[in-house]
Amino acid sequence: MEKIVTHFLIGAPKSGTTAMAAYLNDHPLICISNPKETGYFIQETSMVKPVLDYEKTYFTSFNEVHKVAIDCTPLYLANHYSINKILKYNSTAQFIVMIRHPVDLFLSFHSQLLFEGFENQNSPQKAWELQELRSRGKHIPITCREAFLLQYKNICSNGLNLQNLFTYTSPASTHIILFDDFKNNPKLAYQELLAFLDVEDDKRSDFSPVNQRKGISTVGKSLLTIQALGSKLKNKLHLSSGFGVGDILRNFAHNHFRTESSAFSPSKNFLAELQKIFLEDINLIEYYSGKKLDSWKKKYI
Repeated sequence: MEKIVTHFLIGAPKSGTTAMAAYLNDHPLICISNPKETGYFIQETSMVKPVLDYEKTYFTSFNEVHKVAIDCTPLYLANHYSINKILKYNSTAQFIVMIRHPVDLFLSFHSQLLFEGFENQNSPQKAWELQELRSRGKHIPITCREAFLLQYKNICSNGLNLQNLFTYTSPASTHIILFDDFKNNPKLAYQELLAFLDVEDDKRSDFSPVNQRKGISTVGKSLLTIQALGSKLKNKLHLSSGFGVGDILRNFAHNHFRTESSAFSPSKNFLAELQKIFLEDINLIEYYSGKKLDSWKKKYI
């Protein structure tokens, strides 16, 4: 049976994927997953559930007019098992990867987890230092449903993640977009992606910013705590689905208790340390993207 989903926007988080997905969603020949991030190929049960459930659940608007359907889950890139699962679903799948400077990615992703209620350390440095303990199940916030999200080095090492991707597929099946290029000229990045997707240019002219960074208030975090406890109880009882209360609480917290982002500003010394840690990864991104990244290599020195 021919698979509906032909392309996967697999990463990286906080690298422009939400904006790009929003632009693509307006194209008459493209169907974007709804919700944007399905997470289907991260789940342990993803290859047990029927494929039709995946397609009917996340691509309800797909019709005969659409030429391309894209699953936009930016955490697939850092989840090394996801790529293999995707290719088992569709052996001819093609991949889109959006990448930014790893230090900037870490800072932005940490701020995003604060907003989501998954992180409880306002200090990026403290959160970074807790990675080893958290990998052993310690100091995991009760509101964090997925502990792997707190392994920032793994999430942000997109050179290594690209290296893993290319053990499963070829560069010809992958389109890489640097966040800097997308930010500086979104129209060109969008047009080049349309060419990769082999769909005609829809002459889009509006490339307004999407997904501005926010934080969440104490009341909102309390609601997220209740939601997370319910989710953990559901998993403990091995329930396949709940009653939708968790989603209602989560959406209500996000929609009604947003504040400005509350992450602390990191020190210059810590930024320089991160720059050294990620230098080899930047070299890998440079190699796989084919673009000179000299400015990345010295950004925080």
